[in-house]
Amino acid sequence: MPNAGWGIVALGNNNSTNLPSIVAYNLYDRLLGLDEIPWSERFFQKFMAEKAQEQAEKDALAAGKKPGTQPSHPLAAYAGRYTNAGYGDVTLELRDDGLYMLYNTLGWSLAHHHFDTFTAYNQLFDDTRLVTFSAGPDGAISQAAIKLEPNMAEIEFAKC
Repeated sequence: MPNAGWGIVALGNNNSTNLPSIVAYNLYDRLLGLDEIPWSERFFQKFMAEKAQEQAEKDALAAGKKPGTQPSHPLAAYAGRYTNAGYGDVTLELRDDGLYMLYNTLGWSLAHHHFDTFTAYNQLFDDTRLVTFSAGPDGAISQAAIKLEPNMAEIEFAKC
């Protein structure tokens, strides 16, 4: 509250909690003499709506899968470092006969979805994304396109 000369900082030691926001909003309501709003209920409703949306996206992903397809290359051909000027590097490694993706500090296991598209799964956040590879004129894998943001197009990463 810049005009009042004070503010609130609420911290938590878990990145996936809304508790600091709930506490801060509740304190603002009290300090400003406003009616208290059930912030915990609002955040829970938002959380449940997001979970329902995530499930709908997973269901749509499964429904769009084309059965009986194979990747166009051996898995080792997809391994390597891929880069994007705005998003940085993605590294794909062959681990235990499967692909594993590292982006920033997050690890994702990849499973074949269809054709040259793989499903990337991050266990920590229970998050699933699609990764689609494409080849250059020489036939070698040259690019990975990853849908990093829900409401944006895929981000293209060039293989180094």
